[in-house]
Amino acid sequence: MRGFFFLVWFLTSTAWAQEKPWYVGMPISQVSLEAPEGGLPAENLEPLLKSQQGSTINALSVRDDLAMLYGTGLFSEVEATVRPWVGFDEEGEPRDEAWLVYRVIAATVLSDWSFAGNSHFSSRELALAGGIALGDRFLEEEDAGPLEALWERVYAERGYPAADVQVRTLSSGKGQVRLEVMIEEGPPRILEALVLADSPAMSTWRMKRILLRAGLEEGEPFTQERMEAGREAIELAHRERGWLEARVNAVLGRQGVREVVFLIEAGPEVT
Repeated sequence: MRGFFFLVWFLTSTAWAQEKPWYVGMPISQVSLEAPEGGLPAENLEPLLKSQQGSTINALSVRDDLAMLYGTGLFSEVEATVRPWVGFDEEGEPRDEAWLVYRVIAATVLSDWSFAGNSHFSSRELALAGGIALGDRFLEEEDAGPLEALWERVYAERGYPAADVQVRTLSSGKGQVRLEVMIEEGPPRILEALVLADSPAMSTWRMKRILLRAGLEEGEPFTQERMEAGREAIELAHRERGWLEARVNAVLGRQGVREVVFLIEAGPEVT
């Protein structure tokens, strides 16, 4: 995984078990940002760094600086190196100091995207669900996999458990990439039968109306979440009518994933 890298020896646990590096506790002569491939922002980030000229090399401060730089979203990689330098003490005498350099690689950002194969969701709905926006940092090897899993989960929650999503990037030049999203929605899980046990509290017709509001309708895709929402809604409706000990259970029936059965134990009515 790309990200921020600690290339300074004092940031590794093994370094302390060996002889201390030469720069530990060394005065910082200067701190600078370098972008060998370009891409430094117009605003100066150096005042935001904890490591400043005149202070001493501190592992925690350098780690915080690396995290801050990566957290800006402007860079795909950040790393720290220390170079020997000669400075002067308060009496003007020369002394050994350290030059702390943060090297950054500009991140690629989204310039556009397209979806293919989606019919159940619009491209706009998928973009909103994925939380993508123009100008966002995007690293294919780091971000594509989680985004694919997120969209597949969105489909599964709508009753498409076999959906397959593939994301790839194409360079748009100048550090920009375009997303191409290929989707195979697969067959939906259709509710072919809805069975309700008799209840002394309400009619089957009324309970089906409750389930319809929860998103369960024969001939339409359904999910485990909708089953649970329907179960809770029927149970609550019983209790509101005075059947305070009512218990409702939702199970898959004899047709496997195509039939949902609601079992109802109403218990005594409270008056």
